Amino acid sequence: MADQTVTTKGKHDLGSSSPQSKPLGSKMVFASVVGPTSYATGGMAITAAEFGLTSLLGVVCLSGTGLYSVQYDVTNGKLGWFVAAVEVSNSADIDAITCQVIAFGN
Repeated sequence: MADQTVTTKGKHDLGSSSPQSKPLGSKMVFASVVGPTSYATGGMAITAAEFGLTSLLGVVCLSGTGLYSVQYDVTNGKLGWFVAAVEVSNSADIDAITCQVIAFGN
C-alpha cells in the first residue's frame, strides 16, 4: 500500500508567543497532498515531518480534485479521503486526486 504524497509549497511563521494564544501552533504550511494507490478505510497515517513540522495540530482542506476532500483525524494522526462527503472505499486507487491543504503545527 503506497501512502499519499505531500509536497510543501511554503511555510509561514505565525509568531512565537505563548502556546495558549496559538492553539494551532506557530507555523502554517501550504501543501498539496496526492492520494494513495490503495486507500485504507479510516484514513492514511500522516506525520508532522511530511509537512516539515515537529508537531501537527490540524490540517484544513482548501480544495480538491472534483468532489474530493481530506479530513485530518487529530486523535489517530490520519488523513481521511472523502468524495461528496462519503469516505473513499477501502483499497481505492486515488493517486490521480490532489487536495490543497494548510497544515498547522510547530
